[in-house]
This record gives sequence, C-alpha cells and structure tokens, in this order.
Amino acid sequence: MERGLRSVDRCQSIVEKLLIYTQLSSDIKEDVSLRGVVNDTLEFFQSRLRLEEFQLETNLEPDVWVAGHSQELQQILVSFLLNATEAYPPEHVGDKQVTVSIGREEKWAWIEVEDRGEGVSEDNLRRVFEPFFTTKVIGKNTGLGLSVALEIARRHGGDVRI
Repeated sequence: MERGLRSVDRCQSIVEKLLIYTQLSSDIKEDVSLRGVVNDTLEFFQSRLRLEEFQLETNLEPDVWVAGHSQELQQILVSFLLNATEAYPPEHVGDKQVTVSIGREEKWAWIEVEDRGEGVSEDNLRRVFEPFFTTKVIGKNTGLGLSVALEIARRHGGDVRI
C-alpha cells in the first residue's frame, strides 16, 4: 500500500512539473521584489535546510525589482536549492553551506545559489537542461527541475547559468 502511494505521489509530481513546463505564462507581469521571492522561498525551504544541517547565508541588499511572476521565479529558486542541497554526497561530513544572493548590473538582475558540493562533470554539464536528464537514482528525481527553470527564465527574458 505504502509503495503504491509513493508511486502515485511521484506520478503527481511529474505531471505537475510537465504542466509547468508546457504552460504558457500570462503576458501580464507585475513588479516583483527578488528579496521577497528569496525570503518567501526560504520560508518554505528552511525546515529542509535545518533538517539536513545546512548553513544558510544570504546576500539580499540592495533589493532588486523585476517585471515577472513571483510564483514562477520561486519555482526557479526551489530547483536551484534542491540541486544545491543534493550536491553533497550522503557520506559528506562537515560543513554544508548554501548561499543565496541577488543583484543587478546594468539591465540584468539575478538570483544566485552557491553550494560547496562536488560540482558537475563536464559531460553532465552539457546535459543538465535536457528534460528528464538526471544523475540521481531512478525514482528519486524526475530530471525536470533545471529544464523547467530554464524555460521559466526564458519566458522572463532571462537565462540560467551553471
């Protein structure tokens, strides 16, 4: 029974991510505070960071405002945070740190998530934005997080860089 429920949850997660991936965003954008996006996302994500003993550092000054959809920008940040927390192997002992920063330079604004994990191999780096590509154990990850994040960033006139 429990195994069946986990499978249903996994299927639901995949369908939700596919809907986000294929859904056309409204052309109507609002002024969004990147500091607000980060704070709202971290409020949701904070318990996972504490549970997994991550140290969190933020650099959110000065605030940066962009035209966009706050929930979609939060989805990007959640994907980044999930990848950052999964960058450390299970046997990792010692400090686990994630740093979230915002900034602006000329016409570009950004949210940056930095971890001190193992990094991404050159071969995998070429594929990380492919839908369903994952380096995780099958069943642990759908491989849609970064491809969805890139699609959302592009709809906002942006990009994702690793």
